[in-house]
Amino acid sequence: MTTTIKITELTNIGANLASSTVIPVVNMAGTPTTEKTVLGNIANVVLAGAGGNYVYAAKATTANTVLTNAQPNITSVGTLTSLTVTGNISSGNISTTNGVFTGNISGNTNGFEIGYLNIPQVAASNATLALTNAGKHFYSTTVGDLTLTVPLNASVAFATGTEISIVVQAAGNILVNAVSGVTLYMGGNATSGNRVVSTYGIATIIKVASDTWFINGTGVS
Repeated sequence: MTTTIKITELTNIGANLASSTVIPVVNMAGTPTTEKTVLGNIANVVLAGAGGNYVYAAKATTANTVLTNAQPNITSVGTLTSLTVTGNISSGNISTTNGVFTGNISGNTNGFEIGYLNIPQVAASNATLALTNAGKHFYSTTVGDLTLTVPLNASVAFATGTEISIVVQAAGNILVNAVSGVTLYMGGNATSGNRVVSTYGIATIIKVASDTWFINGTGVS
């Protein structure tokens, strides 16, 4: 004998829901019939309808790998802790007490581009200064003279405040030549012009305006 029970007469399970909880569902295919399934199946159907295939929400605390095609959809309005990220973080803020990053980091701090903790070395040669030389030092062990050319801002737009150093450990000189339209002042000298960093000399040039640079150091003439 089948007993008819109203839904309102069923015991309220409260918060004791698990993915294995059996619940009644009405199958509307053909003649409506009341059947059963587990809560986990219902959850997967709902989540799949939201735009993808998902495992039970309870598994969100399980360490795993997010597939490539899902990575752009990751957002957080709170705090992610003990997080290891492999790849690129294109925007947003990172606040960390003990952060270790490998690879290249680009960006600005207080409006200025992130620089180096040290002063990377560039093997000196006859060259026109490039953006990749900013914050580095040219090192020469060449017997003959070499020329470093300071370009127009219109050609190479160094940021104001850019510094580039020059070290000569050889019998040769490094000629620092400014192209037409670029003013190169010697520290302590109001007259601009091309300069020479001589044998065992060391110098630094700094950009102070669009096409204005200063140079100063030991062994500079």
